Amino acid sequence: MKCSWTHPEEYLKPKDISVDCNYMVLTDTKFDHPCPQLNYTNALWDADSFRAATYYFVEVGVTNTVVNLTISVTKEFKVNEIVKPSPIKDLIVLTDRAAPSCILLSWKHSKTYYNKVFRIKHQAEHQTDPDILATNWNQTSFKACGYGPMTEHWFTVDTLPSDPLSGYWSEQVTGSGWTVQTAPSVGPLISAGSYVSTKCKSGRRNVTFYWNKWKGTSTQCSPENRFSYTNRWPDSWP
Repeated sequence: MKCSWTHPEEYLKPKDISVDCNYMVLTDTKFDHPCPQLNYTNALWDADSFRAATYYFVEVGVTNTVVNLTISVTKEFKVNEIVKPSPIKDLIVLTDRAAPSCILLSWKHSKTYYNKVFRIKHQAEHQTDPDILATNWNQTSFKACGYGPMTEHWFTVDTLPSDPLSGYWSEQVTGSGWTVQTAPSVGPLISAGSYVSTKCKSGRRNVTFYWNKWKGTSTQCSPENRFSYTNRWPDSWP
């Protein structure tokens, strides 16, 4: 936890100004705990110095050492209202093979025993501003659908305390993934026409014609009918 403050004016001689900071919680009777890691404009409670409490009461005093004059300010903080959670971890972005237009997200958070909500944002290629898909999501997985095949998408996830809904959003974590390629990688192989032929040899070449299966019941166009065709071309024909 970090407690910061500003001075009402820029002092000409900062060395003549002394800053003092003390705090207490509800179980204490007076301000007899020095603020840790104190400097001219803030104090910092790390994991070792932070005390689990619902309320913090902080008193900051500024003293002009030349005239021995002190001005103090006391501030009350409700811890749940000022929490900025740690970011999520292990964000995984996967394509959904069962639903080609969908992408599956999953992640973890180190503080599983605190109630929290998650915010999920989406941004596609060439998209300037991201879309907000959810802001009050309480699960560690999400399914996003409606995207075209073989397209790349970026997702960001951050979290906020929800008991009550207050504090600050955590740092964002970003991951990307592609939708499934539903089209063939290459086009079909086709021939130049409905026949193939061999090279001309001794004034002759073999030509094979292709056609669909006969349809209909006309006796003049029955499957039993066959035809043949012979023609001679000059040997100069390639």
